Amino acid sequence: MAEEKKADCSPEGIAHKLARPNILALAPYRCARDDYSSGILLDANENPIGPTALPTQSTTNSLSLERYPDPYQITLKHKYLQFRNASTQLTPDNVFVGVGSDEAIDLLMRIFCVPGVDNIVITPPTYGMYKVSAAVNDVEVIKVDLTPDFDVRVNETLAATNANTKLLFICSPGNPTARAIPHSTIIALATSPLYNGYIVVDEAYIDFSPVASTISLLSSYPNIIVLQTLSKAFGLAGIRCGFALSHPDVIQLMNNVKAPYNMNSLTTEVAINALGNVEDVLKVNVQTLLEQREVVMKELEKLDFVTKVYPSDANFVLFRLERFAQEVYKVVRVLFLYWFVVFEDDGVLFLSQKVNTHYGRCEKLVFTHIPLLIESLFLTKKITPLHIKKKHTDGRWRSRNKISW
Repeated sequence: MAEEKKADCSPEGIAHKLARPNILALAPYRCARDDYSSGILLDANENPIGPTALPTQSTTNSLSLERYPDPYQITLKHKYLQFRNASTQLTPDNVFVGVGSDEAIDLLMRIFCVPGVDNIVITPPTYGMYKVSAAVNDVEVIKVDLTPDFDVRVNETLAATNANTKLLFICSPGNPTARAIPHSTIIALATSPLYNGYIVVDEAYIDFSPVASTISLLSSYPNIIVLQTLSKAFGLAGIRCGFALSHPDVIQLMNNVKAPYNMNSLTTEVAINALGNVEDVLKVNVQTLLEQREVVMKELEKLDFVTKVYPSDANFVLFRLERFAQEVYKVVRVLFLYWFVVFEDDGVLFLSQKVNTHYGRCEKLVFTHIPLLIESLFLTKKITPLHIKKKHTDGRWRSRNKISW
């Protein structure tokens, strides 16, 4: 009798055999800290000024860390509503607290989308986690591109929806567009008879925007869900604290599905302290960032190869390179591999500074090295051969092969 083929009992073989097909095909979300644990990562849109609150030893000692935390975070919800001046319109029943906005995004898909049947609509260029969460949950993604000025194409977006569209994600201010979407657009989507699902407005950067939060619309439009976070303006990306605000029915479902103790006591305490520092710290920090944003925009406008600097309602800036854009793209990928982590999502190139350094070095990289290389494209239509050097663990610098373009 022929010997039967031995089954693959290796850990990898078992995992690949049992995993869902959509998980095996998944392209995971590429975050700023995937490759490097330290450094100033430009694409993470973190707050360079730092956190608005830090835990003290006395605070930590009083937290009863041997006990499980409050599963519904009632005190934190009250504080957050007070911060948003929404206490008269909303109650803690309108608020979900999660591990950043990402937990809320995932929960909404798990709650409302039937795997392999339903779909969501996104408006690229936009936040990459919508697509990743959809892939994890086996949910189809329908894309309707924004206009060249990064407005939502209302008619086209509504026309793209169907009976199986459960969620329509609007990032405002957008990532990476930095463009805030006016309330009139959100209302047009929420009131259209062509769409019966939820409008999810992701407002991670709302504290930098002159456009007010859509929280004010929630009492009139129960089909709007607003996502916010303490990661950006509050400078608290490390504690992973986000909020979803909507009709109590939505929040109840989210609480039903979430893990029992999804928020730890330390995160809660830091968040509550930060919400008490709004006047003294938050507003001052935001104003500083807005002033520095204008400095960066003016410097970019001086560069010949920058054809447009887009208006920004966030803490970052988007600009256009009209000539030699593809060449610039390739140059950055190849020649700056040792200085930056480089990756792409929906045609957007993200750069993360790889070295642990201070702002002066960042400024030099952005406003000196990159412009010089791009200028050489204008003058010679090629990149002058360069030696790429890398510092090894022994502290010595060694040249790599010459790279020419």
